[in-house]
Amino acid sequence: EALDLVESLARKTHPESTDLYTQVKLLMIKARGLALCGHPLKGFSIALRAANMSNRARILPALWESSSILANILIHLHEFSAAMELLEAIVPQVLECEDCDLAARTYALLVDGYMGLAGEEETKSVKKEERINKAIEYIDSAFAQFKHVEDLRGQCDMLAKKATVLNLRGDLVLANDCGSQYLGLKKEYEAVRL
Repeated sequence: EALDLVESLARKTHPESTDLYTQVKLLMIKARGLALCGHPLKGFSIALRAANMSNRARILPALWESSSILANILIHLHEFSAAMELLEAIVPQVLECEDCDLAARTYALLVDGYMGLAGEEETKSVKKEERINKAIEYIDSAFAQFKHVEDLRGQCDMLAKKATVLNLRGDLVLANDCGSQYLGLKKEYEAVRL
């Protein structure tokens, strides 16, 4: 339904009269929606088009956002190295934009990328441990940004990821603490949704 609504909005806008940023934003919403629905390949060319339009028009915040959407799609396709190169290239610019929501989503993608890279390493290797530690560091950064914009769902996602990572690492006490925080925050999120 969301994709149909985006398509409907896109048809209503006329390329000659519409702000270029609006067109780029609609493309980004569509690409992100396709990735979330499990169709990342369909969203890849759309996200690439949004990034290209943003770059040509020098709408830099839109370029960073569309680049993060591309990285998200690459992560869905298990192309962790490519996604990490893209994300690490845009993180300083994302932070300069002072858009906490975009920063939170970018940090969350860094978490997924580092965990993907850790999964490719041999069990109990130093490189694997480094990548897991980096993922935990970015979980905390993403959580702080989600908290800043009062995104309870994002905070819940980060606590769930942290509890999972800590559990995999064998830190059961810390994992239980994160799990308890998650349950409390989830109740708060569900109360707000009602």
